[in-house]
Amino acid sequence: QRLTEEAEMGKITALLGLLLLGSCRAVIVGTDVRINDQLAGKFVHESDVEGMLPAVIVFSSTGEIDEHSLNLATSMVSEVGARALVVDAFRLGASEAKTFSSFSKQEMSNALQIAITTIKECETCIDKVDPTKVAVVGHGVTANAMLLAASTGIDFFGGIAFTPMLEIESASAVETNFSSSSLPSSFGAVKPNLLIMPAYDAIGELGMLEQALGDDAKYEIFIQHNTRFLFNVQGNRAGNSNFTRSQAFRALDQSVSYLSALFNQTFATVGTDQPTLESGGNWSTGFGHDAVSYFDGDTEISGIIVRDKTKVTRQKKAHAVLVVPAWKGFDEYAISRLHYFASLGFVAMSANIYNLDIGFKIEDMPNTLSNLTQWREANNEEKGEAFARRIIAARDFIDKQNFVDGVSIVGFCFGGTGVYNAFRFSDKFDKDIKVYASFHGSMLPTRNFASNPPSDDKLEGYLTMYSGTKDDGESGQMLLDHLKDLSDQSSEWELTRYSSTVHGFTEWGSAGYNAWAEGRSFESLQAIMLANKIKLASAASPLLTASTLLPLMASAVAMLVTYLR
Repeated sequence: QRLTEEAEMGKITALLGLLLLGSCRAVIVGTDVRINDQLAGKFVHESDVEGMLPAVIVFSSTGEIDEHSLNLATSMVSEVGARALVVDAFRLGASEAKTFSSFSKQEMSNALQIAITTIKECETCIDKVDPTKVAVVGHGVTANAMLLAASTGIDFFGGIAFTPMLEIESASAVETNFSSSSLPSSFGAVKPNLLIMPAYDAIGELGMLEQALGDDAKYEIFIQHNTRFLFNVQGNRAGNSNFTRSQAFRALDQSVSYLSALFNQTFATVGTDQPTLESGGNWSTGFGHDAVSYFDGDTEISGIIVRDKTKVTRQKKAHAVLVVPAWKGFDEYAISRLHYFASLGFVAMSANIYNLDIGFKIEDMPNTLSNLTQWREANNEEKGEAFARRIIAARDFIDKQNFVDGVSIVGFCFGGTGVYNAFRFSDKFDKDIKVYASFHGSMLPTRNFASNPPSDDKLEGYLTMYSGTKDDGESGQMLLDHLKDLSDQSSEWELTRYSSTVHGFTEWGSAGYNAWAEGRSFESLQAIMLANKIKLASAASPLLTASTLLPLMASAVAMLVTYLR
């Protein structure tokens, strides 16, 4: 009875959301697309919007038109500002097979090529679609079809692969040893930009996938904890036991932000908006900062807090972000990050691990290597817990300030390793940290969970990880062991990897800086903050304004309506 009442309340909420959506958006319609007098697809678009827009081709998990694919197409239209075509692969004339998984590799590629040609040239679409910006979305075996098409050089703008089957052929394998949808050991010249979302139970093949994609392909890989095949597809009334609603919403959110960034080549949160240090120590943000001191045991530590005092007050509290710096400590870059987070509406505070003066230069750091190894060493639980405790000391201080509403922790490089330790040892401290975020942090193991399990059989909080495929400290077996460690503790986490991206990709002006990876990662982090109901200073972040919130609500509402039918 309780579940029934919750479902009915969900339907009411969804309908109210649709009414709100309908009051501020054009009507979305679906128009039949026919090939040889057969229904080959549904062209989904806003009826009142003129002009040529980017387009998204949606293949369902079966290759047929279904509720999920129509709903996803509607989300792409309402949120990305695109047109969409949901195709029936069996009506495209590409194959006589009865199931899409029975298509040959050539038939799969043909189906995708016909769909691309159709959305560019069909009478219904021709004046409404920008032919230079066509993306393809697939699920399961149709995700493999999209990746196979990309590997053969078929030219389309972008692609999203939801839970592809990561069966990768070895270079010397005989074709018949693999299914028709198996992926090649080398993709060749990949033209589209790709977002690939494997299920967690397929991560054993992650290294082979990255190797097959090669150094020239542009892609992101996004994985969520304990997801299984087709986790984002509830199914048509019959249901799908692998479906997980919260992770489906998160995957949709990533898809929308990815396509928006890809089509527009901009970010809702501009990662490159760097605060600069002016003469006299005043920052271009104009926020200033407050010097503070706090204690880790008997050790007094210096720190600074940065906030917009015109918007963050005792009466108007905001969420705090504790910044754990890279191995260089609190140099100019680390202080810039404090001001950056403050500009987004957070209260930002330093977690001063070395307890050296804030703002010192690296050449003035005494005993550089020993400062690092004092806190970080593989399989050393004592150092790992001490690192976590030093971070928590700063958390305890900022959490007591009367203008703060909750705390999250963000770390870069060495600081990202610190975030992992704070998460691994979270059961040893208070469990009220909302989000843990690690940017290019080394995944060195510290806690042995077999001999020292979490006190509640679970690690609390939400961990998000951002890494480059060319960062050895976050790749290969170390990465797989790290993710298994986390999953064995029933923890909640997600991982995003950026192609051909090296260590330190967020550090402005460095050789490893990557504007796309930085912009996308910070956009992702803010979406997670929004999902966790983080309170920010008013009118601070463009990602959290009404113009962005409404499309996100629309997405959730649209999916909810379908899922509760």
